[in-house]
Amino acid sequence: MLHIVINAGLFQLVWFSLVMGNISLGLVAILFMSLHGFYTVNNKYQFLIFLLFVVSAGVISDTLLVMMSVYDVHQNQTQIPLIPAWLGLLWIGFALTLNHALAWLVANLKLSIPLFSIMGPLSYWLGSQLNPQALSVSLIYIPLLVIQWGAIAVLVYWLKRQLGISMSASGESYEIR
Repeated sequence: MLHIVINAGLFQLVWFSLVMGNISLGLVAILFMSLHGFYTVNNKYQFLIFLLFVVSAGVISDTLLVMMSVYDVHQNQTQIPLIPAWLGLLWIGFALTLNHALAWLVANLKLSIPLFSIMGPLSYWLGSQLNPQALSVSLIYIPLLVIQWGAIAVLVYWLKRQLGISMSASGESYEIR
C-alpha cells in the first residue's frame, strides 16, 4: 500500500507543478517516481519498454491533436508542431503511475476504457482551467480526447499482456518478469 501512496502523491506533485509551469519541481518529482518505479520491478528492461511505448503513444497522439487544433498549447509556432516539454513530462509521470497507483485499473480493460476516457479528458480540461496561458481545450473537442484516452487504455492493456506484466502477490505493483 505504501508504494501506491508514494506513487500517487508524487504524480499529483508532477501534475500540479507541470500544469502550473514549475518544470523544475516536476522534473524532481518524475526523477523520484522513476527511481521508485525501477526499484520496485523485477525486470527493469521490460518496464522501460513499457514506459517508452506508453509515453510515445501519448506524445504522438497529443502532437496529432495539436496539429488538428483540438487544443492549443500556447507555444511559439515552429515548423514541426510538437507538444511542449511540460506535456511530454506529464506523459512520463502518467506512465509511471500505471505500475502502482493505477495498476488496479490497468488490469481490468472493462474498467480502464471508461475511466481513462473520462479522467484523461477531464485532466486536460482541468489543466486548461488552472493555467489557460499554457493550454486551451474547447469542450467541443472532448469527444476526440475521449477516443484518444480509450485507445490509450487499450494500448496499455495490450502492452501489459504482450510484455508479460502481471499483478504482484501484494497487489501493489506490476511484477515484470
